[in-house]
Amino acid sequence: LDPHLNTFVPLLANAFLEHLRTPPSKQPSTHLLIPLSKAICKLLYTFCKIRGEKVIVQFFGTETRDLELLLSAIEKGALWGWEERYITLLWLSQLLLAPFDLASISSQGTEDIVELNIPGFACPANVPTVTLRVISLAVRHLSSSGKERDAAKILLVRVAMRPDMQQVGVLRALVRWAISCLHPSASLESSPYFYIGILSFLAGMLVSSAGTPDMVEYLQEIFDVTRDQDDMPTTLLDAIRKSAVSRKIIIKIFRAIASLDLANTADIDRVQIIIGDLLDFLEDEATPVRLAASKALSIITLKLDPDMALQVVDVVLDTFSSSYRMVGRPGMKTADLSDVKAFQWHGLVLTFSHLLYRRSIPSSSLAPVLAALRLALSFEKRSATSATSTGTNVRDAANFGIWALARRYTSAELQAINLISADGLSLPALQTLATDLVVAASLDPAGNVRRGSSAALQELIGRNPDTIAEGIQVVQVVD
Repeated sequence: LDPHLNTFVPLLANAFLEHLRTPPSKQPSTHLLIPLSKAICKLLYTFCKIRGEKVIVQFFGTETRDLELLLSAIEKGALWGWEERYITLLWLSQLLLAPFDLASISSQGTEDIVELNIPGFACPANVPTVTLRVISLAVRHLSSSGKERDAAKILLVRVAMRPDMQQVGVLRALVRWAISCLHPSASLESSPYFYIGILSFLAGMLVSSAGTPDMVEYLQEIFDVTRDQDDMPTTLLDAIRKSAVSRKIIIKIFRAIASLDLANTADIDRVQIIIGDLLDFLEDEATPVRLAASKALSIITLKLDPDMALQVVDVVLDTFSSSYRMVGRPGMKTADLSDVKAFQWHGLVLTFSHLLYRRSIPSSSLAPVLAALRLALSFEKRSATSATSTGTNVRDAANFGIWALARRYTSAELQAINLISADGLSLPALQTLATDLVVAASLDPAGNVRRGSSAALQELIGRNPDTIAEGIQVVQVVD
């Protein structure tokens, strides 16, 4: 698609603007199968879904005169579908990158209709009218159950982070309002999407402030309201955390706080608490939450000093090792996995994989991690009630780990590692992993695991030429 985006996206975007400029009496008949504005925005959304909204918005027009047109259109768009609202909010966030003050953008005749009816929001003085309209619009859609919420979050973060808006106090007012909405003393709103929107806004603010001190003064307050506190009632937080989406966003907030701490305040105590919380999230029942926690742990570990990073790896290894036991007589021991929790192993193996992908594990500590990945690659467990498999995603995560290992570590580093077999023999790691992958790629009952093992095998052989016996021939025969 990339070579064509410069043609397709501006064509659709300009058609949308032209439609908005056309008086209602001259617009196409309402007997059309689908309104023109919705048809255009459905296509633009499809581009966003395939290629990512950050890429697509770069091809939208940047004429500041379109800001008033789009603002008025979405304010009046009572009959619009979510696609029109989503695209318009994204476009407005792009227009707010304008390099001059928002106060200089004309909004004549709109002063009397702007009313910020946002409970708990203390609006600063001297805020431009266009900013009030944008805040009102973004907050209204922040509690939406659809994609508009994502676009509204981007828009609200964009207006808060503008230097001219920070000077008049918009950033402080919005962050204070968001924190107050999550405070344990706040009343519980009926819609969980409201809190998802608030959390996503705070996460967006923290991520956008990376490399700046803009959000440092709010870190402790945000940390407190998004984490269980012994001295605070947690009814509100418990209700919020029932949603897997909320838990995933809280992990993103923790990750951003830890990154800002390590970059600005060096508050290692808070970072250690966050690491402990993320380790707990690895056992979450929702796969996206486990994935977010494992990724966050690897990113934070990468920024720690080597000694502390190794401690994180050791904790993950200890948790993995303590979840099963070895049985049998000496020289013939096997792993008893009957008590293993599939969710926990998936989270732990994903963490190993992300740590390997970011090369956060020193080569001297690879041997026990590789032994864990080998065990995970053959893990299978059945649900006691439905007899369905619960080990597929664990094996898939192990493939990711071995693939990442082949990508990030040199042949010399991997050749120096030996693995101990069940009968006590010392085996070369590369040869052993390649054999395991051939078996998994040929015999695993899950198609995605077979594909993953095949990809990892080709990566392992391709990145380590002449180190695996008959490597190229093996790949050809397997093919």
